[in-house]
Amino acid sequence: MNTKLIVKIISTVLGIVGLIILAGSWKTFGPFVKAANSVKQLSDHFYYLEFKGDTQLEEYLAHGGAASNEEMAVYIESLLRGKNIDKVFKDKVPLNTGCASISCTTPDGKKVFGRNYDWNTDAFKYGIIIKSTPKNGYKSISTLQLDFLGFGENFKPDTFANRYLSSAALFVPLDGMNEKGLCISDLMAGDDECTSQESGQSAVTTTLAIRGILDFCADVPEALGFLEKHDMHSVIGHAHHFAISDKAGRAVVVEYIDNKMVVTEADTLTNHYLAVEREVKTLENSTMRRAILDERLARKSALTEGDVKQVLSDIHASQYGKASKTWWSIVFNQDDLTVKYYLEENYDEEAAFTFSL
Repeated sequence: MNTKLIVKIISTVLGIVGLIILAGSWKTFGPFVKAANSVKQLSDHFYYLEFKGDTQLEEYLAHGGAASNEEMAVYIESLLRGKNIDKVFKDKVPLNTGCASISCTTPDGKKVFGRNYDWNTDAFKYGIIIKSTPKNGYKSISTLQLDFLGFGENFKPDTFANRYLSSAALFVPLDGMNEKGLCISDLMAGDDECTSQESGQSAVTTTLAIRGILDFCADVPEALGFLEKHDMHSVIGHAHHFAISDKAGRAVVVEYIDNKMVVTEADTLTNHYLAVEREVKTLENSTMRRAILDERLARKSALTEGDVKQVLSDIHASQYGKASKTWWSIVFNQDDLTVKYYLEENYDEEAAFTFSL
């Protein structure tokens, strides 16, 4: 075999190998490029993004998951192919006693889940709504606060590079609903007790748990099973609890007390513990807002989507005189698989954003 032929064969083989490597890389980071190109600005403070592809989340959890935001950053960095996101999450944020959730049934028998997300006005810059279609898992719509990603005080998804980085938000959802009608929201529980379970099971952070539940769980029992099979590690230096509801009619609150998972059947939740195992810290605003939610459920045998929007409006954050705002209110229809967003305490129907699964 002559030298020219050998060189030609080697060049051909190397070219094929290069294409294989490139194809493999594109399979991983390509969906995030497409997600970056899908970003749309909805308002001064909110964006929308669509993700379709393989997050490798199932494999990641099977190999141990993440017990901290730092470990999550390494995982996301590998998916985004070398983008420097060592400080992808904030380690600590001020405790803000806001947020609320309600689960109910409409007059025509459909399940609806409502959610307020409250936060300090000087600590919120941008939020993003993500519609996810994972290769392995259920479609979902979720919401998150971009400021938690820690990319800098002036970061916003206004360039391709920043939109590409914003796709990391897929892994830090604060609430959402999947195509099975399962809803979940994360709320502050009222104190700074941190959860760090160490049973040897695969680990999840607060937001990684939400992503896993939206991707892989069809109802409340499966969501509880997911949490029981993973060691929880809370983030941002405060206690959290989850409100979880399915279209079969079950609604629960999941809390962690002394590193033990406690489940309470409940249709409403604000920012104080419900579990009898924990002495309730007096949080006047939280108690008052939950009483309004409970009263509205008790007053009517069924609530329309409009009723849910109204009660979320009735407890919006800025009216209580603190420097906070209800940045988003959501009405999830778990049977019709529609999601309606009211942003920044604007409850006019003309201003609402509606999405479907």
